Amino acid sequence: MTVIEGLGWAYVAATLLWLALRVFWFDAHWLLALLNDGALYLFTPLPLFLTYVIWQQKYALLLALGAPSAAFLILFGARFLPRAPLRLEPTRARYLVMSFNMHYANWNLDAFAQTTRQFAPVLVGLQEVSAPNRAFIETALADMYPYRVYQPIRERHAVALLSRYPLSRVEFLSPGLERGLRATAQLPDTQVTVIVAHLAPPNMLNYPLNQFTTLARSRLTRRRAESVLLRQLGAFESNPAIILCDGNMSATSRTYQIIATSWRDSFAERGWGLGHTLKFFSPVPLQRYDYIWHNDRWQVSNFRIARDSGSDHLPVLASLYKT
Repeated sequence: MTVIEGLGWAYVAATLLWLALRVFWFDAHWLLALLNDGALYLFTPLPLFLTYVIWQQKYALLLALGAPSAAFLILFGARFLPRAPLRLEPTRARYLVMSFNMHYANWNLDAFAQTTRQFAPVLVGLQEVSAPNRAFIETALADMYPYRVYQPIRERHAVALLSRYPLSRVEFLSPGLERGLRATAQLPDTQVTVIVAHLAPPNMLNYPLNQFTTLARSRLTRRRAESVLLRQLGAFESNPAIILCDGNMSATSRTYQIIATSWRDSFAERGWGLGHTLKFFSPVPLQRYDYIWHNDRWQVSNFRIARDSGSDHLPVLASLYKT
């Protein structure tokens, strides 16, 4: 047995162990939660091993690699299926909405303003709105969005909602959702409940290493409680409703599944590919953390990810129409 073949068998065993833990305990432990959140990258060695065993005709290992291959297809395969074209009446009202974590120290606010003006969404949910970011919005976008709600800043930043139509019933969702707000937007033909949310961040590496385990547990606990709150808000919402959200979690996490019991993921319905929006100190995005959720009163006609706008996140946009 060659070294590569031995590594291949070890990879199969490790993947099966992770899948078993995922089935029985999911995110019950903080370490499992981290593995599930980054599940995509657990499959990184798979193409290399598949190439090797096919080339070397190692058929037993090829058969064994069928298990991680099947797991990848189950978790991610639907993202690459073609989307059936929609046939909507030209007169049917569609509303473009945007969610964007603009970063509390955004390094290119002009790009953010250009992106916003280019697409002109009717509603913009923002996360990590710092005092300088808020001042820029008041100067550069106030004419386009006459209705603006800012959550009071906590530890450098908070969430905000910009709207081209009147807002009412504004409510800040803390302490249940530390960074979150809910408001009613009066669109031309309907009232829409809009939630802007920024779930607990997995930013443990920003702190001393000896705090990693404690922070990982506390962040997971808080994010799970926040996802339960969002699920409850969706379960009792009768109006058309959306969440504009930096979820700080991937679609393979338990947090995602909790929210998805009451809300529908716009990207899952009309997006294609991996949909990565978070750059993780990288020039290219490596994870999908930004979401536009909607309830059953909406359908999605289009979903897109916009260009770099001065943040470690990319803006996401969805075009919605009433059912």
